[in-house]
Amino acid sequence: MELLYSLVSPGTIIGLPWQVSVPGIIIVAFYMMRGFFSLFKFRLFKAVTSVFWAVCIIIILSQGGEAIAKFVGVSNAPPKLENKL
Repeated sequence: MELLYSLVSPGTIIGLPWQVSVPGIIIVAFYMMRGFFSLFKFRLFKAVTSVFWAVCIIIILSQGGEAIAKFVGVSNAPPKLENKL
C-alpha cells in the first residue's frame, strides 16, 4: 500500500490543466462506480478489474499527466496578452 501512495500524488493531478485532469477524474469515477455496482451484483472479477483500471489511470495521471498535457497541447500558463497600441 505504501508503494501505491508513493506513486499517486493528488496535488499533481489537481495541478494539471483542466483539459487533462477533469476527463481523467471522470473516467476514474466511472470505473469506480462500475466496480462498486458490480460488487453488489456479485461479479467479483468485473469489480476487481474495474478498480484496477481506475488505479492505473490515477497513477498515469499522477506520473505522466504533464506529458499528456504537452502531447495534447495545453498548459497551465495564463495566455500571453500582447499590448499592441
